[in-house]
Amino acid sequence: MSLVADIAQRMGVASNYASQYRARLVEQGIIGTCGRGNVAFDMPHFKEFLRSKFAEA
Repeated sequence: MSLVADIAQRMGVASNYASQYRARLVEQGIIGTCGRGNVAFDMPHFKEFLRSKFAEA
């Protein structure tokens, strides 16, 4: 679980910018909301997939 504000900070963008993408990912079923301002992956194994892809870089 992550705070949208923390994600925006790591990306170096404004919170409202990150929130736009949050809404798109929720709509697509990739992430879900876990309370106000929190998100978590809903798609099975997607978190591990992303970690493996960014570990290669």
